[in-house]
Amino acid sequence: AALHQSRTRAVVYATGGGAQSLAWLLGSPGASGTVLEASVPYSRDSLVQTIGHEPREGFASAGVARSLATAAYRRALRLSDPGEHVTGVGCTCALVSGAPKKGAHRCHVAARTARGTVSYSLDLEKGARDRAGEDAVGSRLVLHALLGAADLGAEHDVLAAALAEAETVEAGPLEGAGDADPLLALLEQRVGAVEYTAGEPTAVDGARARVVLPGSFNPLHAGHRSMLEEAAKLIAGDQTEGVRSAFELAVTNADKGTLPEEEVRRRMEQFTEASGPSLLLTNEPLYVRKAELLPGATFVVGVDTAVRLVMPKYYNNSSEEMAAALQRIGQLGCSFIVAGRLVSGVDGAEDRFLTLADVQIPPGLEHLFRSLPSFRNDISSTQLRAETPATNRCFTSLATLDQKTVSESSMSALTCGGSVAGPKAALRRSSSSASSRSAFAVGQKVDSVRVRAAAPQATNLEISANLKELRTRIESVSSTKKITDAMKLVAAAKVRRAQAAVIGSRPFSENLVKVLFAVNSRLAGEDVDVPLAEVRPVKNVLLVVCTGDRGLCGGYNNYAIRMAEKRYNELTAMGIGVKLMTIGKKGSVYFKSASRDVQHNIVKSFEMGQAPTTKDAQAVADEIFADFVSSESDKVEIVFTKFVSLITTQPVIQTVLPLTPAGEVCDVNGTCIDATDDEIFTLTSKDGDFAVDREAATIETAPFEGVISFEQDPNQILDALLPLYMNAMVLRALQESIASELAARMNAMNTASDNAKELKKNLSLTYNRKRQAKITNEIIELAAGASAV
Repeated sequence: AALHQSRTRAVVYATGGGAQSLAWLLGSPGASGTVLEASVPYSRDSLVQTIGHEPREGFASAGVARSLATAAYRRALRLSDPGEHVTGVGCTCALVSGAPKKGAHRCHVAARTARGTVSYSLDLEKGARDRAGEDAVGSRLVLHALLGAADLGAEHDVLAAALAEAETVEAGPLEGAGDADPLLALLEQRVGAVEYTAGEPTAVDGARARVVLPGSFNPLHAGHRSMLEEAAKLIAGDQTEGVRSAFELAVTNADKGTLPEEEVRRRMEQFTEASGPSLLLTNEPLYVRKAELLPGATFVVGVDTAVRLVMPKYYNNSSEEMAAALQRIGQLGCSFIVAGRLVSGVDGAEDRFLTLADVQIPPGLEHLFRSLPSFRNDISSTQLRAETPATNRCFTSLATLDQKTVSESSMSALTCGGSVAGPKAALRRSSSSASSRSAFAVGQKVDSVRVRAAAPQATNLEISANLKELRTRIESVSSTKKITDAMKLVAAAKVRRAQAAVIGSRPFSENLVKVLFAVNSRLAGEDVDVPLAEVRPVKNVLLVVCTGDRGLCGGYNNYAIRMAEKRYNELTAMGIGVKLMTIGKKGSVYFKSASRDVQHNIVKSFEMGQAPTTKDAQAVADEIFADFVSSESDKVEIVFTKFVSLITTQPVIQTVLPLTPAGEVCDVNGTCIDATDDEIFTLTSKDGDFAVDREAATIETAPFEGVISFEQDPNQILDALLPLYMNAMVLRALQESIASELAARMNAMNTASDNAKELKKNLSLTYNRKRQAKITNEIIELAAGASAV
């Protein structure tokens, strides 16, 4: 019960013993708040797949327990929210079995947290217990490790009473702190960047490279290397000293989220050369953020990227935002070198090689872009990825080889020459190259059966196994698409209602602010206390942060949290005390995390819910009002996500108290954020699929007449207006946040559905090719049998 009440969230892997601990954990109330996942990788293959390698010292060893704990910890990081206190526990045992064991009966358990890994080993007394008894002791050792990871081991000893006199637990020292793995620290957003040089990752604050080539490098190819080399030569021509260059991989994508750890490590393996440029891993998908991290760098981009950099559609359709972003990049001393690229023609048009001269750079920004005339390489990562499964294409033309003249070059293509076919095909080719070349060199007619004998392909048994795996994968992707489609439709239905609430409440809240300010102005010369308009020196700020209660909404929560952290750091740097009030589980969990470097002062936490009411807003407004009028805070700011349209939301920081001089709603920089133009939509269908029709809606607020006569005491009027004002302002922020969250979730699920549809299409294409190859194999084998008879 104490473990479930702690903030620890764990993944447990147990093999050979310790399984009773899973039943004990899951059998107690509150287990869902602690156990993220529990698994028993019992077979040899399952255990090897879980830890990722073949054990060198046996399966019941301390090393395997540590490997299981590491695998469990990484799994916990993927299943948990950022900032949560997670633990991975691994257990491996050698217990009583059907045949007597020559070796010792023992249990090894390890627990990994962000602080590092602690191991526990226990040799059991032979013959003292049956298997169930030994398993119970091993299970208690698992609980002991979990309690220790949660700092509850001293208060709750679950192991001592179960041990015999001669049995003692050997606890190892804390090993390998979490920050020792820079990549994990980067994925957890605890460091800004990681530099990967000669196979060694190192956490850094920025790059020392002068020339940086950003990309996904999936895969890295010769075009990337030559582009970076030519750009470095171009920069070096302007300088007297050498120029250091680097590749840059952003592990976070603005649309697709963060790459899995395994995928990042796979791409990192391409950059192991000691003499080559280093790889810089960052969390910054936007070039403005890249420039802030790498001031003074020159970014090497393709002409297609340069086109996107100067298109207002990527800046909320705002030319001003685009110009401001590029000017900011220039102020940081950064610029771009643009390489040409071959662009495929559309509707039968010829392919064109585009350069910087084909890009319309806005006036005043030309100095940020420079051409790379000495480079041209038409290799495409997309094309390379598309050609990877090309082995299956070998089977498509073999049935037509009979009675045809085959040249050496055409046969090389049919047998999947080069590295595209993979290592197995290359091995098969090497075994038959001598006999095949002698026949193909003279271009003679070759019987199809002899061709198959000279270059054997995969057996029907292998192909059948692959077909079964593909069918299972296609069914899995189809099921996933159904789920994401359903979530998209649910979010779309909810966001329509939330949008109507947002648009409907704006005129009231804006007019209420004007009325309240007019009343305050009218009473300026009278002896009336107006606490919410009191402007005093700012020593303490209350920062209200609005996030969602759930995930699966793209970068919605991350953007709000990042803006809040940035504002928190700005205020702290100015010597101003900051207190936080969180609305939404995601923000609350993030800022309450004890594993973060900064311990935030959180005065109150609320849940966001799915349909905020005036009652919910009143509870938040009461806390804000009490904090401000008691002078505990001199200013109140709220961070929320403003709903602009279905595809555009904008995190903003709004000053709530004290009241602004003109009664308008402005952000902390004095920019008015009132919305006069909104986008409303209607759910429709197009070609049998879900579709959205958009149209602009203009919200007009009538000017306020400033002539007021009081029929009641001014204090009574203010006592009625001020709570109403606070409630309306908070309710508006909550409604905007909910609408933004639902819109982000709908877009995220729409993207997931599109990706699933594309993946299913590619898998079906691969499945059909393999099926055709199987049929071709069978036909050739029948022909070979008939020829033999």
